Amino acid sequence: MPSGFGELTDQAHRLVSTGDLAGAQRLLSDALSDADPRPVNATADLAEAASLQARGLVALGEPHSA
Repeated sequence: MPSGFGELTDQAHRLVSTGDLAGAQRLLSDALSDADPRPVNATADLAEAASLQARGLVALGEPHSA
């Protein structure tokens, strides 16, 4: 079953490219809040979404949250 993280990450990348870092962070935060954090269940799309969220948080001046 597809996770939807690939489409979500694409949408977040579009928000970042338009300068809406806060919007991308909110989108990713909401989606990742229900993600299973166990490495055995991680997918490449989930890892990319989490990575983008971390980079966004650093760019927003919140490295402690990343």
